[in-house]
Amino acid sequence: MQDREMVPLAKDCLGRYPMATILGPRQAGKTTLAPTLTDRPYTNLEHPETHRYDHPRGVLSQFPRRAILDEIQRVPELLRWIQVDVDQVAQAGRWIIRGSHQPELRGAVAQSLTGRTALLH
Repeated sequence: MQDREMVPLAKDCLGRYPMATILGPRQAGKTTLAPTLTDRPYTNLEHPETHRYDHPRGVLSQFPRRAILDEIQRVPELLRWIQVDVDQVAQAGRWIIRGSHQPELRGAVAQSLTGRTALLH
């Protein structure tokens, strides 16, 4: 599915689910797509500055309302904390997480976030 076709579907999912997960191969347009969906804060978890926190909660505390978390596969322990956050704060479209399509990441998302996220490829 091309990016321009993905935008209406992704926006619809963000209106119904607490989060959307965008997975796909490198250079497929995932990073470009996410900011077109919303004006929420964006962070790239690949950046070393993101990892200066001793605890995953420190990363999430930077974004008390909503955010786009790019390269989620770099900090997979965040998925459990996002699950807790989504369960505590019932808000559609709270998070957009983005990551490279990897079997481990897809399995972790399926295990931690089933029913909480729309999975977009």
